[in-house]
Amino acid sequence: MGRYELKYYISKSTAESLKSVFGALFETDSHSGADGSYMISSTYFDDRNFTSYNEKNAGNDFRDRWRIRSYNGSDDFINLERKSKRGDTSVKSGKRISAETAISLMTNGVKELPLPQGKGLLVDFFADISQKSLIPVVTVDYKRTAFMPHLSDVRITIDENIRACRYRTPFDHDTAKLLLPDEGLTILEVKYTAAMPEMVKSILNRYPMDRCSISKYVMSLEPFIE
Repeated sequence: MGRYELKYYISKSTAESLKSVFGALFETDSHSGADGSYMISSTYFDDRNFTSYNEKNAGNDFRDRWRIRSYNGSDDFINLERKSKRGDTSVKSGKRISAETAISLMTNGVKELPLPQGKGLLVDFFADISQKSLIPVVTVDYKRTAFMPHLSDVRITIDENIRACRYRTPFDHDTAKLLLPDEGLTILEVKYTAAMPEMVKSILNRYPMDRCSISKYVMSLEPFIE
């Protein structure tokens, strides 16, 4: 099922206030540490013409984007994910993979991996990486604090300290990264499938924020291809 994603730039002071308010009301994500946050590292795939990047900038309503994501700098949980835009909503599909598979996909493509059988996300990725000549192009790291209101399909995330570099494997922590965006702003995302709870709306209306179309992939890749 598709979900709506509302994205906003917010200041650091607004982010801290929202974390305090939401933290008192809602549960945090299972990946969270003692402070309620966790680190995400995502390596995005595209072709050599940056078709996915250009489709996002053109505002295409139907597009797919592939990434490999890890958490807290660990190889304990790595996901292959496809983010699909379908009109006004987005669909995210994921499959857990091993560190060995992730590194192989990012360094050798599908050449050294056995061909998956049947149907599924890995089969689709093998097809796209072969037919579209997808390669890893950029890695983006950031700190996330996530909240989930009770008895609701809403998910609220606050992403900060967003940094990017040209592609690297998930566990190469020595690569210098560029801080994004230049203004030092933080990104708030509200995701839901049905409707946003009135309580969440009421809280958000108390703060100054600018809704905009934000893509961490586009934001992270732009400095390296301009």
